[in-house]
Amino acid sequence: MSSVMPSAPLAAILATLPATQAARAVALTSIAESLAWRGGGLFARWSNLTLSAIAFLNNTAGLSDGGAICADWCRLRLSGAAFVRNSAASGGGAISATSSVVEIEAAHFTANRCGSGVSAGSAVAVSGAGSVRCSDCSCAAQP
Repeated sequence: MSSVMPSAPLAAILATLPATQAARAVALTSIAESLAWRGGGLFARWSNLTLSAIAFLNNTAGLSDGGAICADWCRLRLSGAAFVRNSAASGGGAISATSSVVEIEAAHFTANRCGSGVSAGSAVAVSGAGSVRCSDCSCAAQP
């Protein structure tokens, strides 16, 4: 049986996560160094998404919201996720949720940032008829 080892930069980031979250992120997939108008790493509209064991690293929403993820009218479930150094010009340095239901479990947010705006939030921004529920999540060094 073979195991998947994360790349060196991912391994360094995993080493900084709390033990319970790092253990859940063994088979980690990453979306990194992406640039978009909205949703630097991932943009979703009218979708039902479930993502697990994933890292969003150094993604940028250059003109709007959601440095890592922008979800409009979605149901989004995240488990075992890491959000590190993502940025947005307006709200949601890591996640922007507009009229979306977002459930986050065992996630870690570090050094995400955003500009100002109605829905500004370095880690997560919610607007419209949206909601976010987090369990077993941690934040560190949100500027």
